[in-house]
Amino acid sequence: MSSPTILKRNDASSSPLRATTLGERLRRPAAMTAAAVAAVAVTGAGAGAALAAPSDLSAELTGELTAGSNSALKATAPVLIAQPSVAAATYDLGTTTLKLGARGAAVTALQRALATQGQRVSADGVFGPATDRAVRAFQSRAGLTADGLVGPATKAALGAAPAASAPTATAAPTAPTATASGLGTATLAEGAHNAHVSTLQSLLNAHGARLRVDGRFGPGTKAAVVAFQRSQSLTADGRVGPATKAALLRSATPAAQPAPPATQPVANPAPAEDSGLLKVGAQGPAVVTLQTQLNQFGANLSVDGDFGTATLNAVKNFQAANGLTADGVVGLATQAKLEDASSKQITRPAPPSADAKRQEILTIARSLLGIYYVWGGTTPAGFDCSGYTQYVYRAAGITIPRTSDQQVAAGRVIPRSEAKPGDLVASGVPGNWHHIGIYAGGNMIIDSGKPGIPTQERALWTTNVIFVTYL
Repeated sequence: MSSPTILKRNDASSSPLRATTLGERLRRPAAMTAAAVAAVAVTGAGAGAALAAPSDLSAELTGELTAGSNSALKATAPVLIAQPSVAAATYDLGTTTLKLGARGAAVTALQRALATQGQRVSADGVFGPATDRAVRAFQSRAGLTADGLVGPATKAALGAAPAASAPTATAAPTAPTATASGLGTATLAEGAHNAHVSTLQSLLNAHGARLRVDGRFGPGTKAAVVAFQRSQSLTADGRVGPATKAALLRSATPAAQPAPPATQPVANPAPAEDSGLLKVGAQGPAVVTLQTQLNQFGANLSVDGDFGTATLNAVKNFQAANGLTADGVVGLATQAKLEDASSKQITRPAPPSADAKRQEILTIARSLLGIYYVWGGTTPAGFDCSGYTQYVYRAAGITIPRTSDQQVAAGRVIPRSEAKPGDLVASGVPGNWHHIGIYAGGNMIIDSGKPGIPTQERALWTTNVIFVTYL
């Protein structure tokens, strides 16, 4: 089979297209991530989603494949997999969580890793909206919480260094195992909402709990944690710190399946999962979760993990109040109604305060310092003054118009005494506000000034200014 041809430009100019065969580029040192090996071996996924780009190829290779070349890669994938000497591709994504506004080598590595997973993103080292969208798309496809935050779980899924040894060509793909990185390093407690909580819920389910794996640490999850801690003779405080994580991981079932097989013995076993039933006589974490959910609706039960008469009556009352058959047996319909109603009872975190939002604006603005002015520019490739303020505000979740005059008119003009860092400051006269930037406090502004000058934080040069807030 002849190698398909890739057509690409040498640069952003109108220079002629050069042709390079995909075979020529793949004969350079190449690497495949463990996830890519498993995906190609099992599903025959397209190269744009499964094939890790060679280490010496830029991320722009992704997306250049034609339909013909995609088919060719599918056909040759087994040959690549059969080479055990090929190392798993890894990316140095750093040790801190990457998010919107971040810049640097770790972001460049992130963008290259996303490109190997089929996301269209430029490897420019700036974590902007396009990178944020690509991260969320990858997280959703990987079964992670799609929050745009690149923490340990997302880094592990992308193949961050250091990586485990590459699987052999004959290694059978398995479900992801629960690891310490899956639970994170911070203590998990009620109110948390992230991918680490999803891992926690899956592990608790492996010990008999019946939690919805939604990444929200609510009362039901806390009750299941307390029950597990008691079973392990740990301090039953409902907080998942190092000791509880170690116990969960030490006793986790292989591959951390969401629920144990019906034939696997567990302490105080609940009814078999395939029956979908809880009834009088049942004991264990699943009953703890049930009692906690019922208490959210005024049952006032002792959360002891024992399905006795009081729990039976509470179940019947709940079923009657929700139009279900009041037989006291918690089947799939009753469980679904409990989970749906319980999720609506969870107290959601308060939205960020105005001060927190202002700090976020300043953090994003400062992450974009050093970018040279471009007339009409609205991206990290180059900003004009209002393009810069619009980009920063949009990255912070605030939509403002495009031009200086429009941004002044759409916001609320305030006296200087009320201005706070993160607000806007404009110079000029009414009807011709010719310059605008982000107020940094004191007599300082963060702005994109004029051609030849990069975005910078500097002292205000005039008193003929007004302050505008959107917060």
